[in-house]
Amino acid sequence: MEMRMIETNKMKRLPLIEEASRIDEKSISTRLLIISEGFESRSLSWITAQPKNSSLFNEAWVCKYEPSKKSKYQDMIQEVSCRTNNVHTIEFNRFSPTIFEQKLNNHISQIDRFDEIIIDITVMSKILIMILLCSLNRYNKKLTIIYSEPITWSPSLEKYNEEVSKRNICDNDSILTYFGLSSVGVYDIVKTPKLSSIVMQNSPSILIAFLSFNEQLLTVLLNNTNPESIFLINTINERETWREEATIDIHKNIINTSPLYESIQNYKLTDYIGVFEKIAKIYQENNYSNRIIISPTGCKLHAVACALMKNCCSDIHVEYPIPNSYIFEGYSSDEIYKIHQIVFNSYMDDMISIAEEYHLNG
Repeated sequence: MEMRMIETNKMKRLPLIEEASRIDEKSISTRLLIISEGFESRSLSWITAQPKNSSLFNEAWVCKYEPSKKSKYQDMIQEVSCRTNNVHTIEFNRFSPTIFEQKLNNHISQIDRFDEIIIDITVMSKILIMILLCSLNRYNKKLTIIYSEPITWSPSLEKYNEEVSKRNICDNDSILTYFGLSSVGVYDIVKTPKLSSIVMQNSPSILIAFLSFNEQLLTVLLNNTNPESIFLINTINERETWREEATIDIHKNIINTSPLYESIQNYKLTDYIGVFEKIAKIYQENNYSNRIIISPTGCKLHAVACALMKNCCSDIHVEYPIPNSYIFEGYSSDEIYKIHQIVFNSYMDDMISIAEEYHLNG
């Protein structure tokens, strides 16, 4: 089994991730904020750090999850309303993301009136991140992506070991339960028009997927996509190093027994460039003979890499397994380790340059 950390040669046209800066309230730029409600306190970390100025943003779109769940929606509306007088709520039904994609198309018809778009992806669904970044691919001004990284995540090492012990004492395979320590089960595999492709539909497919603490996501994906081979990407968390091996162990049945399995490669959770380069390499080597399917089931910054690849290569097909439910308690710490940003100065032109730099045919 190939399993190693990749040393990446970062291309100059992919902006480096950096510590987020505070917005200059004296700037006369017209700004749009796109942000999401969430049940975690860190959903408010970046917005509360910004100046309380009612003209800081010309407009704000708050993505509200449906079906309704425990959240800090009212707190979010209050904080955003202190920084703009023009707040719109856009419902995002995670079971039917195509509806959101269609609504978004109406909202972005005059998107060029803004000098800058700021997207806080901190508590966004990975499929929501991809829809936003791909739907905005014709926007050619400054686009900033914000991510607030917590100090710790759920599950804790103690909780993980407890679940492993429960599984190990079960002798009857028929009563073994799947691991679901951050989300539970799979409701459905979803696709949207913007993220889909029918190119190479009758050709053998390659699946690029990401490990998580919900074992069923990958299992259902394999059954649904029936790929010829699988490339897996895993997340390295330098403050909780046990998580890297834990996610591999959770998926050991697939890794050890599947004839489709090619390799696991590990990237730091902030190394969106490394993930992009890995997917680009797989694409370059296989796109003329195989259909490339991506499923962004890992961390949020790796989902950004997936969205950029889809922007560069329209023939990539995206499928996403929606969990049945999420485990709210202790999902991540209230304390923030660092708030990151990725800045594209001219988003559409940057996408074109990236595609040229990596010899992609998008």
